[in-house]
Amino acid sequence: MTINKTMTDEELVKLYEGGVNEAFDALLLRHKDRVFTNIYMSVRDKDIANDIFQETFMKAICTIKQGKYTEKGKFLPWVIRIAHNLIIDQYRTEKSENTISNDEDEEMDIFNDIRLYDENVEDTMIREQIYEDVVRLMNHLPDNQKEVLRMRFFEDLSFKEIADATGVSINTALGRMRYAILNLRKLAEDGDTRAMCDYGRLFDTIGAPVTQNTEEAFKWYLMAAEYGDDRGQFYVGESYYEGRIIEQDYVQACKWFTLSAEKGYAIAQYYLGHMYYRGNGVPIDEKEAMRWFLLSVDRECNEARVTLGDIYCSHRDYDSYEQAYGLYSDAMEDGYGPAFYRIGMMLYTGQGRPQNFLSALKTFRNGAELNDVDCIFMVGKMSYLGQGTIKDATIGIRYLNISESMGSEAAKEFLNKIDNTRKNNSKWSTSGSNLIAVDVLDTPDLLQRPAKENVVNRSVSEAPREKKGFFGGLFGKK
Repeated sequence: MTINKTMTDEELVKLYEGGVNEAFDALLLRHKDRVFTNIYMSVRDKDIANDIFQETFMKAICTIKQGKYTEKGKFLPWVIRIAHNLIIDQYRTEKSENTISNDEDEEMDIFNDIRLYDENVEDTMIREQIYEDVVRLMNHLPDNQKEVLRMRFFEDLSFKEIADATGVSINTALGRMRYAILNLRKLAEDGDTRAMCDYGRLFDTIGAPVTQNTEEAFKWYLMAAEYGDDRGQFYVGESYYEGRIIEQDYVQACKWFTLSAEKGYAIAQYYLGHMYYRGNGVPIDEKEAMRWFLLSVDRECNEARVTLGDIYCSHRDYDSYEQAYGLYSDAMEDGYGPAFYRIGMMLYTGQGRPQNFLSALKTFRNGAELNDVDCIFMVGKMSYLGQGTIKDATIGIRYLNISESMGSEAAKEFLNKIDNTRKNNSKWSTSGSNLIAVDVLDTPDLLQRPAKENVVNRSVSEAPREKKGFFGGLFGKK
């Protein structure tokens, strides 16, 4: 029997129960990424995650084959619940913590005013900054609080889905989230500077399970900083630098970044490099800027790798291109999207590498899988022009539209040119048109302003590249 992608999970389970093995293959393909990520974000070890992943689906297979599957219409929550139980077994090997107990008043509705809303792309980028903080927070908490935080932050599950997956009531799931936050506050008040930073970060993040309050966030950052915590010092410096939660003050920013950077905090070293390179609050000093960039690179900061690579590329000589390529490659291995764009552009333009549209497109596609907006734009452009692939205007425009929706001015401009060309009834070609001139690998977006801290790529650089089906999602529905 032919398996249709539009079949529901329940239909596929029934087919598998009836002996159609391909039906389970379809279920596995549909849900494997989400289940694996769910497991990995808990155990933080690829080998252990693989073992639990395999055991999860083996249990699922056995249960279905034995005719014991009763979760009609709830296949994914059921599988996640299996994984959850196996993860709990793994957690039992960890040292227990003395924390606030929970679930005593599980029927109390205590989260009526929680702010839950859909996120746009910008919100998601901001939210990524606290993923590392949440991971640290989870290590302080008991197993059931870890689970609800992980599902809410990393899996973006609703509290109803969390309740279904863990087999508790919605109010219990909400309660566990509340107690997790209370535990963190307790640690912060007891003088744990890392907890101070984590607690402050919650108030500084759109979509976090507390009411956003930048003044409260800065209070905790400053408290941690004054205790000498390098991350707290960076957050205070970042607050002054951005001028988002307190009045912009480059002098104060430089002071706090320096304190943090001297302790070896990589992202603070990166910001200091920018300040000296651009002359923000300090005299321009390229030698000092390079010193801080190199120190940050030594600590494997991907933003610093790419920025330093951009500086080398601006020299436009063979040795500099080689140095840039090495830095971009290191960042690319960590799954840092902008690095894919840089190497893709080297291949696309022939600067520093032999020009090769096929390799360039492959690199851009990999970057697009990581939702890098510039890579998505280049996939769209090359597909539209037939560079490195068969020309396909429909596919190209789909990518260009996605890139434009993510804020790409280049995509917007390119789409406008397409519209103008159509209006003039003129045809596109791959040469001789100023509308499609080959891009020049110049100037580093990252040199204009420090990027937000990409903590996910650094903190989980060993995580498998999560292929969330970007291309499949794009073309899955006709």
